[in-house]
Amino acid sequence: MFKLYEENIGALTPLIADALKDAEELYEPEWIADAIELAVKNNKRNWKYCEAILKRWKEEGRGEKQNRRDTEKDRRKYVEGEYSDFIEH
Repeated sequence: MFKLYEENIGALTPLIADALKDAEELYEPEWIADAIELAVKNNKRNWKYCEAILKRWKEEGRGEKQNRRDTEKDRRKYVEGEYSDFIEH
């Protein structure tokens, strides 16, 4: 994890090293790697950003499954709900 952090985010300080160790106890290694990758993609190369992503995923889910459920819920709202008269089935 340390090497991944240094290669993508920046220099590893003792404080960041401790934070990474703590994160490894709380989250799956894949989640940490994905959070770092997302931080890089969003040009937010700092640990606080990665940590916020991990906390959100832990509380709300990773997003892949959640988004599918929300999409299905939204679809049903219109197809079966009060707007169903306006939708061709």
